[in-house]
Amino acid sequence: MGAKFGPAEVIELIDRDSNDSSQVGHPSFTTDNDFLMFVSDMEGGFGGKDIWYVSYDSKEDAFGEPVNMGENVNTSGDEMFPNMRFDGTLYFSSSSGKMGGLDILSAKPAEGTMKFEKAETAPYPLNSSADDFSIVFKDDEDSGIFTSSRVGGKGKDDLYSFTLPDMKFCFRANVYDYDTGNPLMASVAINGSNGDSWTFTADADGGFELCGDEIKKRSTYDVDVELQGFISTGDRFSTVGLSESTTFAREYFLKEVVLDQEYQMPLVLYAFNEAELLVNEEVNSADSLAYLLDIMERNETYVIQLESHTDSRGKDDYNEELSQRRAQTCVDYLINAGIERDRLVAAGRGESMLLVSDSEINRMKTEEEKERAHQANRRTVFRIMRFDYVPGE
Repeated sequence: MGAKFGPAEVIELIDRDSNDSSQVGHPSFTTDNDFLMFVSDMEGGFGGKDIWYVSYDSKEDAFGEPVNMGENVNTSGDEMFPNMRFDGTLYFSSSSGKMGGLDILSAKPAEGTMKFEKAETAPYPLNSSADDFSIVFKDDEDSGIFTSSRVGGKGKDDLYSFTLPDMKFCFRANVYDYDTGNPLMASVAINGSNGDSWTFTADADGGFELCGDEIKKRSTYDVDVELQGFISTGDRFSTVGLSESTTFAREYFLKEVVLDQEYQMPLVLYAFNEAELLVNEEVNSADSLAYLLDIMERNETYVIQLESHTDSRGKDDYNEELSQRRAQTCVDYLINAGIERDRLVAAGRGESMLLVSDSEINRMKTEEEKERAHQANRRTVFRIMRFDYVPGE
């Protein structure tokens, strides 16, 4: 017996006056049912018909104010038939596609509420030179149906079923000594969000790969690369949101562990006479410290010393105190990120170890060059002091 429904009710998605002839149609809920998408040619859009959305309160059975999907979705043409797949990808049809007639487009989700990346035209044979529209996927499968007026159908607009081709993923990587460039037979662990995991050793050329059917769709993989006597490293790759076969190529460079040696890291800079991390259009020192955070998380036995330096301006005593505060700023950042306090030492070096000497700076022609040199001296580096720390003790 089929489902029973009550009488149909009109949903007023837009406020109309007596002269408003705006059209509204093609309603479709998002996968979480928090928003209702629809098509309208109301004022405030980018062209003819645009895709809009309103928030939906299921408890109150009430809808919010219309919001345009934005220029990554809408164009000067007509956008219609919105439908969201289970992974948050938006599918719709547009008269501004690249194949002719109405084309099916997709836009991957971006950061923010109902935000999407720039829409892309689906390839042939989903699209043709005719009208292709109203695509719907089966649950979380790579198959579904769509409508098309292409040649060979039974009528003007026909339904077509489709199955996306299987995607193949390959992960290839090599491990090298950072200083010599020689290959390293490091230990590699790969752990997937789907529960799959592998551990193996790189070959004599430092290479390793997973290129069968091991890497799955819609999964994220963490890679850890280790070798005794070297600083462990790694990263992450993901097949989430991918719509075609992909090879992930990586090179990992391991630095040898040398106690009490200065290790360079991404720029951690400070404004003149300040201890706060410098963040502007050119550098984000907070992001730079994420590099060191990753090292500390992967190498749980390390105790490091963070060293901050000032430029040569100012009195020696003041510069030593300023640099100590700067080093402590970095230590506090790492502690707040979860690193044990006993693994971190703050050391202020003042102006005792300049990268660019005063004589070099004085020979520079412009004030801009001189200021960049002073800023390079306001830096932070780290040293590995011990590697026998026992976590939890």
